[in-house]
Order: sequence, then C-alpha cells, then structure tokens
Amino acid sequence: MAEGPTPEHVSGRRRRSDWWLYAARGLVVALQAVVFLSFAAVMAPDEFGRFAFAFAVARMAASGISCGVPGYLLRELPARLATGRGPVPAAQLAVLSVGIPLTICLLAWVALRDLPVDFMSFREVATGGGLLVATVLILGFALSLVSTAGTLVRVGSGSFAGMAVQQALPFAAIALAFVPRLFGVRYGVPELLLVAAALLLVSTAGLILWQWRRRTGVIGAGGARLDLGRAMREAAPFWGNGLLITIATQVDIVIAAAFVHEEELGSYALIRNVANLVAIPRMIANWAIATRVARAWALGDSDALRECLADGRRLSTQPAIAGAAVLALTSPGWFYLYHVPLDAVWPWLVLALLLAANLATAFLGLSIIYASQCGLERLTLSVRIGALVIGSLVAVIGGMFLGAPGVALGTVTMTVLLNGVMSVAVRAKTRIATF
Repeated sequence: MAEGPTPEHVSGRRRRSDWWLYAARGLVVALQAVVFLSFAAVMAPDEFGRFAFAFAVARMAASGISCGVPGYLLRELPARLATGRGPVPAAQLAVLSVGIPLTICLLAWVALRDLPVDFMSFREVATGGGLLVATVLILGFALSLVSTAGTLVRVGSGSFAGMAVQQALPFAAIALAFVPRLFGVRYGVPELLLVAAALLLVSTAGLILWQWRRRTGVIGAGGARLDLGRAMREAAPFWGNGLLITIATQVDIVIAAAFVHEEELGSYALIRNVANLVAIPRMIANWAIATRVARAWALGDSDALRECLADGRRLSTQPAIAGAAVLALTSPGWFYLYHVPLDAVWPWLVLALLLAANLATAFLGLSIIYASQCGLERLTLSVRIGALVIGSLVAVIGGMFLGAPGVALGTVTMTVLLNGVMSVAVRAKTRIATF
C-alpha cells in the first residue's frame, strides 16, 4: 500500500508555496509601479491627477459596495468544505456578490448623479458629475466582483492564484485599457476606467465559471443552502472592518496635513510609505494561513491552529525584523536621496516610531486573521473603532505639540491597541496565544 506524504514533505511544500507568495507579492508591487509610472510618463500631469483620484475613489467605493461578502466567504467557504456542507449554491452566490452590490450601485447613482464636480483637478474638464460618479460606481462594482472571484480562486485553487486575481488583475486590466492610447486613439480618464471595468467584469465572470467547471467545491450544486439574511448579518462586520481599514490607512496623512508644514508633510509621507514595507511579511502570512485557520476552527482542531500560527510567525516576524533593520541601516542613504533633512531630529523619530508600529503588526497582527476566521469579527470591529478614535486623538494632540513625530505616535497607539487587545481576545476564545 502506498504511503501518504510525510509531515516533512508537507512542510517542505508549504515552505516552497510561501516563497512563491513572496515572489507573487513582489510581482504585484512591480506591476503597480510600472502601471503608475508609465501613466505618469505618458499622461499630462493634470490628467494623471484625475486618473489617480478617480481610481482611488473607486477602490474605496468597492469596499462599501462589496458589503463584506469577500471576507465572509473567505471564512465560510473553507468551513463548509471542512464540515461537509458542500459548495455555495450558485444562485445564492450571485445574490450576494452581484445582486446586492448592483442594487447599492444603482441607489448610489440615483442619489449622487447630480453631484457637481468641484474638485480642483476636475474643473473645466468636460466629464460632468454624472459621468464621473457613474465611472466610479461601475469600476467600484467591478473591483468588488474581483474581490469575490479572488476569494473563490484563493479557496479553490490556492493563495498564489488568489493573490494574482485580487491584487494583480485590476492593474493588468487598466494597463490593457490604456493600450489603444499608445496607438493614437484618444479618450479621457472616464473612458479609460470604464474600459478597464468592462475587462474586469468579463475576466471575473470567466474566473467564476472556471471555478464552477473545475468542481473545486467552492461553487456549484449540491451544497447546503445559505440563510441569506444570516449571511448578510455575518458579512456586515467584515464590511465595517474593510471600511475602517481604508480610513485607518489614510487618517494619519489627513491629520499630518493639518499640523505639519508642507515641506515636512512630503518627507513624512515618504518615511511612512517606506516603513510600511515592514508590514508586507504579515500580509504574506495572512494569505498563507487564512483558509487553513478557517478549516481548523470549523473542525475544532487545536493542533492545526497551532501549526498555522507557527507558519504565520515564521513568515511574519523574522522577515519583518530583517526588513526593519535594513531600512534603518540604509536610512541615511535614502534620506539623502529623497531630500529628507538629515540634520533634523524629527525624521529620525518618525522613522523609529513607524518602524515600531509595523513591527508591532508583524508580532501581534496574526491575531486579526485568527479573529476574523474564528468568529470574533464583531469584536474586531468594535476594537478597531476604539483604536481608531484613540489613535486619532493621540495623533491630533501629538501633531499640535510635537509635529510629525506626534502624528506617528498616534499610529503606534492605534496599532498596539488594536493588535494587543485582539491578541488577548483570541487567546481567551481559542486558547491559542498569537503573541
């Protein structure tokens, strides 16, 4: 009788898969950089500003339009597969991922179609408020559907394929939509984004059909029916968490703009973006273990939960420490390259605080993925609101008295509060110490 794979073989396959996730993340970052730098080189500055604005708003709109369904499915699908409840019926998936988001878009269009375009970068541009709103909503709907398709692919075909769909596909579609411009076809930002949305809708429909035809177990017939009302109630905290994450990632820049001089604000933004690279290993860890945590929790398998934690720590902590060390040691060089004042104290304080915040995420942040996959998403939402409020207050007070370092202190406060409290909560519920 043939022997099954040994634990060492399974561990080796997982390690190779984990490094493929790092490679995939690097390719995604490279694709995003190539797209934006290419657009900046070809477009006039005012047009590039309109593109960046509209694309950013569409991405934020997608968080609201999705109603938290991708996050809910990321927990529900592995649990259904682990407990034998089978795939989600296709008709119910269509209601959750298409019907409800499309209804939200239509209601938003009715409410906002007459919104005047009064932003500086859109003045004297013949787009009209209605066209801009329609463009943002259509692209937001397409991005929402991409998130759902990415979750199906992630559960059915693995994290590598899921990352390619969720994070690379939108930028690939925008790049393809821009190709006719290179051959002399003239069209503006709304048309560019509408073509990209059409490409995304067609490609995601194909991906969902592919998952159905492959019989991966995530979508099809024969599975237990969902209680749609309950599904929407359980998806609501994921929706709230997604919106709050969007706010939390930008709130310090907004506060800094109110209390920091213009020349310091640019340097603060640069240091912030560089320091955030330390959080990438924790993101990779989340991608690697999320579906496994959901399956283990559904089966009540404590050993598997601890194994996921060990893999998450291996992917998150040591690479984050190494990354923080490299950034700190090379900081004089990139400070000089990007004109950050070397003789001032505040940039070094900001760098130290933001590196500390991202290291806290690396050490404590696995609690968030455990919370979302183990039924603590409502508590996560409440704690996230509290951490955002307290962190923002610290940032405002700190910005008033300390400038940029005070704003960075608010980021540290928000990060440590959220991850620290959720680490304690996860341990209380699962008996797994994620810190």
